[in-house]
Amino acid sequence: MFAKPQVKPQDKPHVSSKVRAYGRARIDIAQRAVSAQDWETMWKPPQNRFPFTWGKYWKQCIEYRVDDFASEVGFFIDILGLPVIAFDPNYAMFTSPSGEFTFAVAQSMDEGTSTPPQAIRIQFMVDQIFATTEELERRGIVFVRKPEPLNEGSTMFVATFQTPHGIYLDVWGEVVSENNEAVDITADEEAEMSIEEELEEELIQPEPVKSTHEEVEVDDLEVDDLFEEIHDEPTAKPVFDIKPRQKPETTTKEDPEEDFNDEVQYVDEPDANYPAYKPIPFGK
Repeated sequence: MFAKPQVKPQDKPHVSSKVRAYGRARIDIAQRAVSAQDWETMWKPPQNRFPFTWGKYWKQCIEYRVDDFASEVGFFIDILGLPVIAFDPNYAMFTSPSGEFTFAVAQSMDEGTSTPPQAIRIQFMVDQIFATTEELERRGIVFVRKPEPLNEGSTMFVATFQTPHGIYLDVWGEVVSENNEAVDITADEEAEMSIEEELEEELIQPEPVKSTHEEVEVDDLEVDDLFEEIHDEPTAKPVFDIKPRQKPETTTKEDPEEDFNDEVQYVDEPDANYPAYKPIPFGK
């Protein structure tokens, strides 16, 4: 079907200090951002633009290998009803009716080379999570976790089941209907929530609220230096009333390979036409 490069299990890619420093700078922003305004101000465009121009048949595919190929493809094709892009006795590529995603399953040819079930998860975002899980149960799927909130008070619900190989599949859905019985909110609770929301709106001031905490400039942290030259920012840096979190001790470990101040040439300006997507503050 497709020629696949053979990668030995002991092969491990080299990770440069520059790549690690970029990642740590992004993580630091996620640790410090506590509001949408923080994200808007601190998040920077990527150093490089998206490099791919899509081919003819499909855009992206993640493949995993199984020992019981027949059970896995039977599950996806005849239980979940996924359309097939490519298929042969040892390989199957799946998509959705509108082609929004692709992933593939391949027969493991050698013992011990199948993908560990915990190595990946497949996740679907659906419109009606309760109706979807009920339909899947009608088809015989057993859920290891029924739909429940991601955390207390969250409107995002998630349910989990497994493929025959053991790969976890998560079904995500937002529950926003006030009449949805699964949310189980009483009239008194709704009234109390409305009062709390009104109080929160009154607390929002048009001008920054002064805090008793010591104000910390963004470039007080070393990782911000990575992005300092990207936008040619003015001398007066924006000041946030956010107390930086303590960095783990491991980040201060002296290691030449992890040195943030290695000699890296950064671009002066990112591509103005490249969209700087702002991440969703997940789980907050």
